[in-house]
Amino acid sequence: MPVITCSSCGAQLKAPDNTSGRRFKCAKCGTILALPGGVPTPAPPAAKPKPEEAVARVEPAPLQEGTPAEPGRRRRKKRRRKSVEVQTGSQIPRWVWWWGSLATVMFLTISALYGMAESGYPKLAFFCAIRLAFAVPISTITFTVSLFVSNWFGAGIDLVEFGTLIPKALLLILLASLVGLMPCVGSLVALGVWLIGAVVFFKLEAWEARFLVGINFVLGVAMWLLIAKLILLWTSAQ
Repeated sequence: MPVITCSSCGAQLKAPDNTSGRRFKCAKCGTILALPGGVPTPAPPAAKPKPEEAVARVEPAPLQEGTPAEPGRRRRKKRRRKSVEVQTGSQIPRWVWWWGSLATVMFLTISALYGMAESGYPKLAFFCAIRLAFAVPISTITFTVSLFVSNWFGAGIDLVEFGTLIPKALLLILLASLVGLMPCVGSLVALGVWLIGAVVFFKLEAWEARFLVGINFVLGVAMWLLIAKLILLWTSAQ
């Protein structure tokens, strides 16, 4: 029984007798061997299959905050931001609208008081002017404190942009004070003006507006009681 050596793995194989010219497979590695002419000469080794090369697939990492974007994407963002600036640059700023609205309401108020005095009601015009002269500063103080207190408790009020915050607050104070001049129901109507103005001017939710107006109402009552107490003390001292 002839013994041959596998050319691939080097295993010693025993070939059966009378197998010249036949082919058989290596029991260890599977290489095809041949015994031509009765001489055990192995067939040319077959190419050993190479392991399939693993192709590493690199996934792009998600962009994090502070990570620069791709050049193309960066150019698109810059172009979009520039177009927005061009579109909004020609428009009138918001603070101009708010200060203009405040100036318009103040002009209309002064004109109304002047027209009232010229129409034969000078005492009524003087009474309204005096009441506004007291109500507007007091309401400004109480409403300013209410804004900061409400924002401290979680109301979403922008207290940084003073260019629009100040005219918004003054316009709302002036409108509520004018409505408060109405006899009998002026205070109730002014309360509705405070609520609507807080929602419209400051973009507040319902609970935020109620919280703001409630704090402003309590502070306003306390301020008026304090002023009344001081007036009584001053008159009694005289």
